[in-house]
Amino acid sequence: KLGKLASDGTLRNVMSRLQNAIGSPASSGSKFNSLAEIGITTDAKTGQLVVNEDRVKKALSTDYAEVNKLFTGDEGSQGLAARMGDAVRSLRDSSSGAVANRMKGLDRILRDQDKQIERQTTRFEERKIQIEQKFARLNAQLAAMGGQQNFLAARFGGTQQPIAMPETQMSAGAEGAK
Repeated sequence: KLGKLASDGTLRNVMSRLQNAIGSPASSGSKFNSLAEIGITTDAKTGQLVVNEDRVKKALSTDYAEVNKLFTGDEGSQGLAARMGDAVRSLRDSSSGAVANRMKGLDRILRDQDKQIERQTTRFEERKIQIEQKFARLNAQLAAMGGQQNFLAARFGGTQQPIAMPETQMSAGAEGAK
């Protein structure tokens, strides 16, 4: 199962650049050209370094100076440690590094989302005021109708029953409506 950052382009870029720094053949002046030659490889699925302790111990015990050159380089050549350092510095560069660019992009997204939240909050507050005003108007109308109901109930003897129209008026009203 892939992790949440597996699809992050910046993270893939960082991993790729670091893997290239340690995985490509070194021009260190050593008889060893890569970590794989001394027993350190990269797992193709996870990107993690895999250390074959026996091979590393053998390389260190038989050719310590050459292993040292692989990492440190010699005059006019760059070892793996310097290449890794250069790769990390370029990734962390505050103006053009991948990490800085990603941080700037995320900051921009956050600012845009904050503005959007602010606009929505304002819109919701305006809508809330409109609804409260409408409710107050409806409440006032309901109170007025309640007053009319009380007046009519008092005027017609307090009955709450609807007043039935006589049959002759209903049929005449129905014919007139036709």
